[in-house]
Amino acid sequence: MGFVLFSLHSYAQTRNEIEKINSILGSIETSYDKIPDIVSFMNQEAKKQGLEDKAIQQIIVSNLEAQKFADLSKGINTKSTTQFLKAIKLAEKKKLQHLQTWSEISYAFYLYTYREIKDAYPYFLKNIKLVEMNDYEFKIAPAVSYKRVGYFLNNINEFQKSNIYLLRAEKISANPTSIKAALHDNIAINYWHQKKYDSAGYHYNIAEEIALKTNDKLRYAKILGNRALVSIDQKKYDEAENFLLKDINITEKIQDEKNLMFAKTILARLYLKTKRYSDSEKYADEALKIADSSPYYKSEKLDILDLKFQLAKIKEDAQQELFLRREMDRTSEDLKKMDGQENINQINWKSREEIFELKIDAEKSKAEKASIQKTLAIILSGCLLLTVFFIRHHIRNKYKIDKSEYDKKILALMLEKANSENRLNTSQKTIDTFKTYLREKNKQIEELESTVSNINNFSKSYMEEKTTVLQSLLQSHLMTAENWDLFKTNFMQEYPEFYKNITDNFEDLTEANLRIIFLTKLDLKNTEIARILGVTVEAVKKSKQRLRKKYSGIFDELY
Repeated sequence: MGFVLFSLHSYAQTRNEIEKINSILGSIETSYDKIPDIVSFMNQEAKKQGLEDKAIQQIIVSNLEAQKFADLSKGINTKSTTQFLKAIKLAEKKKLQHLQTWSEISYAFYLYTYREIKDAYPYFLKNIKLVEMNDYEFKIAPAVSYKRVGYFLNNINEFQKSNIYLLRAEKISANPTSIKAALHDNIAINYWHQKKYDSAGYHYNIAEEIALKTNDKLRYAKILGNRALVSIDQKKYDEAENFLLKDINITEKIQDEKNLMFAKTILARLYLKTKRYSDSEKYADEALKIADSSPYYKSEKLDILDLKFQLAKIKEDAQQELFLRREMDRTSEDLKKMDGQENINQINWKSREEIFELKIDAEKSKAEKASIQKTLAIILSGCLLLTVFFIRHHIRNKYKIDKSEYDKKILALMLEKANSENRLNTSQKTIDTFKTYLREKNKQIEELESTVSNINNFSKSYMEEKTTVLQSLLQSHLMTAENWDLFKTNFMQEYPEFYKNITDNFEDLTEANLRIIFLTKLDLKNTEIARILGVTVEAVKKSKQRLRKKYSGIFDELY
């Protein structure tokens, strides 16, 4: 048994498209009985939803018409079968996997409903494999699809697996709705079959609460009947009788023959167990009358005939025993063509074998996936290590290069400073040479500040070492007392009248004031003055503001 594989195109329906399909199906479901013409209704809904794909529209229409014919004929019919198969074939041809899955499950459930379990089995199993082997999820009417698979698995006695699908359906169903009540009811039935009575009771309670809230009388009646089965197992016969009588009373009012047949059959068996033989026979006869009304109740009929046969034996009615034995044989022969216990047993054994193989394949698939993931993880880890190695190697090389470049830059700055001072010392001391010198200093200080800010990119030890060098170099660029005296002497010689004017007319000028006044006189900007003096630009501005305030009348003469 190989993997079930699909190309990417198999999932061609987009999420938007799936939402539109489900919206249309939801609209049809709420008004199904009132739709005279499915094609016209479909055209109207497709236009409203913006669903333009004609193939998708046709698949939906074929499925709905098939179901409508089945409901009208109450059995297998040529029209329904033809329409279902048409939908499946078109979905397969167009590679619309989600619609194909929905169509196949719808067809399989139609066959299952009318007792053609052998024909339904391959379609159900195919889609169970799809889910189990490929982590596939039903997307079209998902709650209904999971529910139908769950019902089928229950019918072939795969109770545990049935609950997996029913619980999936329950998880995505709206609450509270009739479908939610039905799901909890059937989950409880599966637990009852496994003799997990506490779990069964828990889900019956939820199902009953939802059924009452949604006024689903038939479902409520069914829940009562199913609760009776638990009570019988626990030998609570009076409680079981009350459940069944209430079930029958509700079902007779709403006239659902199938549930009435089930409830009366169970009650007849309960009375047989409690030796109330006349009551048992009464309800068995009433149940048999319903079973004879439909060819699809053969399995139920055989069960009722067996019950009556036991009653005949107790009464020692040999003639009745013989008659019932013949009836049972005839019914068994009919069932061989339908879903008799023999067929169900065959399918059950086959399904167990298939599901066992499916589990093995699923484990193989998981092991292979785990192996592939492990290999990929090793490869990715190797690639990651190589990448880290190359990045680290690159960073180290870049770091060495950057470090070397940085060292060169510091040396260049030191050399520029030395050259600048040498030019000043060897040239004639004029204001112009000082101007040039100060401009050079400004440029060098600016470069130094930038160099200092970039040193954080290096190691701590290197940063500490070079910060000391740079700060020392930066400090050496500032206006020293010696430089100031030399500059001041040259300034006084270059601008004697200006100097005489400010010293005569401006009293109390400090050396700090003179520095700012002289440097401003040389057209240096505030930022340049701040760098030369080793102060902030804000400090230079405030110093000028104080001079303006102090010498408000004659301030303009300062510059």
